Amino acid sequence: MKRRSGFSWYGMAGVGAALLFFFGAGGGLPSVGAADDEVLENSVESADPVYAELEKRAAQNDPDAWFELGKLYFEGFGCEQPPCEWALRCFRKSEELRPNAEVKMFIELCGRRLAAEKAAEESTGSTVSPMEKALAAHFQEMRRRLGSGNVDAVLEQLIAASPEMDGEAFALRLVKLPGTIRLAGWNFDPAGCRRHIRENTIDDREGFSRWMTEDFREMPLSENLLAVNPSIRVINHTLEEFAARALNQTYLPCGESELAGFRKLILGTDESTDQVDFAGWKISDDVFFTIMTDNSGAWRLRSYRFLLREKGRFYWFGEYDCMPDERTAAAVAGFLLREPNSLNNIAVLLSESGCDADAVVENLLKEADEKGCVAASYNLGLFCLTHKRKAEAQKWLQKALKRESELRNSLLLE
Repeated sequence: MKRRSGFSWYGMAGVGAALLFFFGAGGGLPSVGAADDEVLENSVESADPVYAELEKRAAQNDPDAWFELGKLYFEGFGCEQPPCEWALRCFRKSEELRPNAEVKMFIELCGRRLAAEKAAEESTGSTVSPMEKALAAHFQEMRRRLGSGNVDAVLEQLIAASPEMDGEAFALRLVKLPGTIRLAGWNFDPAGCRRHIRENTIDDREGFSRWMTEDFREMPLSENLLAVNPSIRVINHTLEEFAARALNQTYLPCGESELAGFRKLILGTDESTDQVDFAGWKISDDVFFTIMTDNSGAWRLRSYRFLLREKGRFYWFGEYDCMPDERTAAAVAGFLLREPNSLNNIAVLLSESGCDADAVVENLLKEADEKGCVAASYNLGLFCLTHKRKAEAQKWLQKALKRESELRNSLLLE
């Protein structure tokens, strides 16, 4: 189970289907084979004859063609959703070529619709999460079953409840961190990165986000947009540039020998990874950060990882498809301070990383438990259940559920 960083970070409503590959709620970047890649590329190149004829006339600076194109976009004709921003560009081009009261009216309507969409995107609800209610019932039932000493019944409950609890049956739980913890120098600007990408992309008629060329800004025709795959590649490169720029402001780049060690740790000795590049930065004596870029496909996929040195050995966690947010960076800062909630969170992230870190995960959870983190007790119970140590699991779960209210309030619900 991969945990995404806060650039879902990047729940980017209205930016389009292609950008959901990077920032949406459905997990990491998809693995796209050659056949899928071809379908995706061709799907946006099948021009509707109505649009084709109007775009031909618009390219000859026909104001009526620009106006008709704008109305089609505004009304969502043949589109996944009405691309209002594109409609506005067409209306403005028509107005530039020949001022017209009706065109001005549509320009105003577009402005109102875009303003309403932005307001809806920025609004936040204050309702109680269904998961909070589910957690309370879940823990109460677990206490009841543990009270009878029936650990097998707890196992059954965990498995049955996992879909409702939005996760795997034995997924360890993250907790909230003290607001004062910050990782020094972690100054990546996700809002600025989002803004830059939004300013340079637009949804096409099929709902895919495509990169705008300078020609498109002058003549907003579909032929002046990058195709989907090149657009995705440019977006990925933009994410890398913003991340590297922020990291270079504060941290020292890793040397070639360090990067070679990290490559071997993460990829092994597989020769098929020769098109994978690594960049890395030293966050502290025991913490490093890497960006891995795969240049073998059309999309220039990349992943971001922290590497921690614990008792002389390196472990990695992350494999995020975007730059980790301040919350994750704060957990690393707290780990260096041996702050209990941070120790718990790093243990959780390590447990999800896929590297052989079971011993480190258990030791970090025990240290966090000794320092008073109630979620660490609960996580130790789940950890012992997955390793078929039922008696220990019962002990840890009972300890945690004696402070059930505190446990629920400490959890970070995603």
